[in-house]
Amino acid sequence: MLFGIGTLVFENHVHHISLLPVLSNLICSKNVVYFVGVQLDAKTKEIEWNPEKNFPKEEKDDGMPIPRHSLMIKQAILSHEAADGEIAVIEAEAVGYAQANIKTLISVLVQGKDHQRSLDLVFHDAPVKLRLVKGSGPVHLVGAHGVGELNKL
Repeated sequence: MLFGIGTLVFENHVHHISLLPVLSNLICSKNVVYFVGVQLDAKTKEIEWNPEKNFPKEEKDDGMPIPRHSLMIKQAILSHEAADGEIAVIEAEAVGYAQANIKTLISVLVQGKDHQRSLDLVFHDAPVKLRLVKGSGPVHLVGAHGVGELNKL
C-alpha cells in the first residue's frame, strides 16, 4: 500500500488528472497535492485512507490552522497480471452528508475487455475505505492527496 508517492506536477505529463488544481483550489487556500497510487489484490483486499488518524491532539489545539485533506481517485487499472476474463469489482466506503455511511461500487473491470476506467471521485472526509470485493486483481487506483488550509468563506 502506497500513499503520497511524490509531488504531482500539473503542467507536465499528467494530463488525465488536469482538474486536480481546480479541485484543490476550491478545497484549500494554501495547498500541496501529492500523487497517490494504491494496489488492491488477493493479499490486500482493503485499504483505508485516513491521514488524520495519527495527527497529534496537541497539534490540533495550538492555534495553527488544521490542514484539510482530500483524496481524489482518477483512474482504476486492472493489471496485466490478472487472469484472462477475470472480473474485478471495486467498492468505496466513506462518510457522506449528515454523517451518512455510504458504501457503493466505483468500478467493474474485466481483463481482456475493459481493463481501465477513468474515475472522477473526490473524498473530503476521512476515513475512506477502498475494497476489492470480487476478483483477485491486482487493481491499481491512481489519484492525488490534497493537503492545505481550509478556505475562509
